[in-house]
Amino acid sequence: MHIYFFTGTGNSYRAAQKLKELGEANGHPSEVRAVDGLQRKDLKQRAKDHLYAFVYPTHGFSLPWHMLKFLFRIPSGKGKAILINNRAGMKMGRLFTPGLSGIAILLPMVILILKGYKISAVVPLDTPSNWISLHPGFRKKVILSIFERREKELARMWNNLKEGRRYYPLKFFVLLPLDLAVSPISLGYVFFGRFMLARTYLADQNCNACG
Repeated sequence: MHIYFFTGTGNSYRAAQKLKELGEANGHPSEVRAVDGLQRKDLKQRAKDHLYAFVYPTHGFSLPWHMLKFLFRIPSGKGKAILINNRAGMKMGRLFTPGLSGIAILLPMVILILKGYKISAVVPLDTPSNWISLHPGFRKKVILSIFERREKELARMWNNLKEGRRYYPLKFFVLLPLDLAVSPISLGYVFFGRFMLARTYLADQNCNACG
């Protein structure tokens, strides 16, 4: 399994590493690579029996410009793909509330399908919101509980793939109308915000998830 990630604060890097652990624990040798600095010549022709995962944060209700450029550059192929977008999850009392993805999954799905890939799983992954200008900060206990739910969801996804089933969680469909509703903001990011907002994402392959 080939896992490509882009991270802003470390959440996507951690998810990529967890996916690698799950794959290797089930006999699937896996590699994790940051998309930063990868060129088209670094990407080999996709193979039919290979699984490719793309892990990235939600930014501007879209995906970071660096990951979007990477998806446009990858060669066409017949492999299977997993899309994992980290988004701003929260917890109020005992209630876990999901974030919004916008087009962070929908746009990559279209790109990869047009390139010949089969989408085996999509995972809108709710991680502790770091949008601290709008959302409140969390106590450590709350953060750990959100992380625990995230790890369980990744394991659930992998179990489905292992048994030959695709994984499209119910929340993907339930929140789809809201994701589409914010799509104008998403498109604004893709066409305009990338010249400003995208420049706030400067992490590269040296990121160690705030270790």
